[in-house]
Amino acid sequence: MIEMLGVLAIVGVLVAGAVAAYTFAAAKNRANSIYRQVDLRAVASVGNPVVRQTLPGQEYTLLGFDETIGNITYRHQKTNAAGFDIIVSSVPKRVCRRLQDMAFPLPKTEPFVP
Repeated sequence: MIEMLGVLAIVGVLVAGAVAAYTFAAAKNRANSIYRQVDLRAVASVGNPVVRQTLPGQEYTLLGFDETIGNITYRHQKTNAAGFDIIVSSVPKRVCRRLQDMAFPLPKTEPFVP
């Protein structure tokens, strides 16, 4: 009987570890997906005539990109003459933590010369 309880305790610890590893991996995958979307949207925004014509403080839309993917919402806003923000909403807390842990290299784009 005691051996059976020992085996059940070991199995319980292994299952708890597997669940924790799965939730970490799922959050990391979701964070990678968000990062890829933001990177694609940033590259598409650089040098885009729609973005150049948008006044600072206004939002703009990018053709070919959905505003909502899954439960995550993406918005694009012009900040100044040469800058823009990509605003991501409804991101779960676990995914935010994974995003904080990631290193973000700048997108590889050529500077825009009008």
